[in-house]
Amino acid sequence: MASWNRGYMSDIPYLCLHFIEQTPQFIDLALLRSGIVPPVRHENMSYCELGCGHGFTANIVAACHPEMTVHAVDFMPDHIAAARDLANEAGLTNIHFHDVGFDEFLAMRDIPQFDYITMHGVWSWVSQDVRDQIVAIVNARLRAGGAFYMSYNALPGSASALPLQKLYFDLHRFMSGDSLSRIADVMTLTDRLIEKGAEFFKSHPKVEKRHGGLKKQSTAYFAHEYLNENWSPSFLSDICENLSDARLTYAASADLASMTLLAEFEKQYGDIIENIPDPVISEQIKDYVIDNSFRKDIFIRGPRKLPGVDLLGRLNNVQITLLGAPDSYSNEFENSNRRFTMEKEPHAALLKQLEKGPRSISDLAASKGMDGISFSKLVNLVCCAIQAGQIAHLRDAKDIGDTGPASRLNRAILRRAQSGEELNWLASPSAGYGIHCNPMNKIFFMTMKAGGDPAEAMMETCRLLRQHVMKDGKPVTDADEAVKTLREAVEGFKSMRFKYMDKAGIAA
Repeated sequence: MASWNRGYMSDIPYLCLHFIEQTPQFIDLALLRSGIVPPVRHENMSYCELGCGHGFTANIVAACHPEMTVHAVDFMPDHIAAARDLANEAGLTNIHFHDVGFDEFLAMRDIPQFDYITMHGVWSWVSQDVRDQIVAIVNARLRAGGAFYMSYNALPGSASALPLQKLYFDLHRFMSGDSLSRIADVMTLTDRLIEKGAEFFKSHPKVEKRHGGLKKQSTAYFAHEYLNENWSPSFLSDICENLSDARLTYAASADLASMTLLAEFEKQYGDIIENIPDPVISEQIKDYVIDNSFRKDIFIRGPRKLPGVDLLGRLNNVQITLLGAPDSYSNEFENSNRRFTMEKEPHAALLKQLEKGPRSISDLAASKGMDGISFSKLVNLVCCAIQAGQIAHLRDAKDIGDTGPASRLNRAILRRAQSGEELNWLASPSAGYGIHCNPMNKIFFMTMKAGGDPAEAMMETCRLLRQHVMKDGKPVTDADEAVKTLREAVEGFKSMRFKYMDKAGIAA
């Protein structure tokens, strides 16, 4: 009899993470950036996440979009139980969690047509029959003009990691002990192979580097990424072939930073791609150029191109806001395991302009501080800064409804932070997604918005968790010195983050 988990790692719960690329606001921007009409707004908007894990992204979408019906599916009962607990604590009434497999979800009645269906990573970790179920769900449930987002391990960049995953999986399967102890043994044995000079690792230095990076990751990440029976990276062209049965067309990459590579790519490889009229194959050749190992893609059922005038007008109207003091941000950042560098002077000029408050792209383009920066370069810069988490793009004020659900969700997140849970995002109805912030800043922000003492709130959290306040990497054991350290941190937070988080519309 087949196991209920169908070869998927179910011994260890997945991480509780939020991926802004899965949110309607972000998907719309990526489509707009590619000149494609995003899903059209209507009275009965609906959203679905397949393989939702702990449901953190789905809960944030529901809280930021109370006008939208949200469904989230995961076959691991502990994931759905945790997701429902958070939704119930926040009083979210527009979200529905389904503790079922994809085949069961497909057969369910009273499920609406969705404007957005999203999925993080799942495709790479499941068998072909489960992939067929995903395609069938999208075919049956995605509205015409709707968007399907998926991220997945990509080829050719993941090709060299196939033997590494097989090594991890086989070692883990045949060792004794519980999953955690076996994972530790897997890493130790792989280390020994490298130390003894195994030719595979000598011949594939990127694989050794990947293994070294994985030792710094959490056990939950490692388990769900590498210990599934099915681990199949894909070419974009093969994904498109699979999704053709659902009448989907590739529309855009949701990796806004990688899109900025396009100009240099076309300049250097233009003589190659000019002979390839197919946009999917042209995009796939770029994966060879950068040795891409992870893709974030958006597909549309019935894509429509925006006329040039409409596209320019909509890009001009994009509103953006700064998320921290300009001095706190570098022009270099990492995204999808790649290093990106924004031009230093234009980047500094953009942040300086945004320090004055939220601005539209048209306002920025017309400002004296942005002289000499072309419109296309400005859009690319904005996209990179959004992907880097330095700025957020804001929804039209008329689209923002009741902010109460997001406020309740953020208060629930705060209570959990004070119990030691790391939910490192707060919901912003203005942005339509979660804004990343570390545990201390989250407690500071929410406490200050409530009119409390942030240093004392953080001190009480440390007492509850039996943790020390840290300074320069060392614990502060004296109570008075700990309070002083926290008050200094509060002052730094006020100048570096608070006002910017407030302007981003984080609900409190």
